[in-house]
Amino acid sequence: MKEKVMFVGMDVWHGSNNEVFSVGGLIFSLDTNLLKIYSAAVLHEWRQEIFNSIRDHFVLALKAFVEENKQLPDRVMIYRDGVLRRDYKTLLLHELKQYMEVIDMLYVGRRPFLSMVVVQKRVYERFFAKLETGKYVNSPPGTVIDHDMTRKRCYDFFLNSMYRKKGTTIPTHYVMVYDNSNMSPDVFHQVTYSLCYSYFNWPGTFYVPSVVQYAHKLASHVVGRSCWN
Repeated sequence: MKEKVMFVGMDVWHGSNNEVFSVGGLIFSLDTNLLKIYSAAVLHEWRQEIFNSIRDHFVLALKAFVEENKQLPDRVMIYRDGVLRRDYKTLLLHELKQYMEVIDMLYVGRRPFLSMVVVQKRVYERFFAKLETGKYVNSPPGTVIDHDMTRKRCYDFFLNSMYRKKGTTIPTHYVMVYDNSNMSPDVFHQVTYSLCYSYFNWPGTFYVPSVVQYAHKLASHVVGRSCWN
């Protein structure tokens, strides 16, 4: 991507019923290759899913981005994990609003392209490819389903990003809750799929964009739990 892009990953780790608080992980990329990031962990009340303290960290992340790139990002792409459909409106009213307030404060004369997509890992849909022999196999990595099975009132798609030799491949569901960009769906699919290649603790593709997994891992370690990946 020729323009300067900031990728954002967000996730909340709730832990077990014995925890006294939940932790939100925030990941902001400072370069397009995701080799440099600004990260922050935010304490929540137990089982609180919505972030209340994004503004300060977003400001610091943008300042770090300027130090690295000598300019503010032209595009901000937010991947938000762990939000149920009933909470989409709350997500827009509380989290997206905080991003907007910072943009209004720091950007002068222009505004960045901004998109926020919810990443859903718990899905029941499964997709298969039919061979010429009539045999059904797992859909190959990079398969995108954005019609028939998707919703009519919003833009969403399913992406199978991983190869699975045994068992059934589980796709990831992406739901765009806000988008003011000029990016076509095909390009957005490609960018999202590319992000699944940049999780450096896993060889090959991962099942979610790397910034989402980094946010998940950060939050889980702060709570005191460890991840396999």
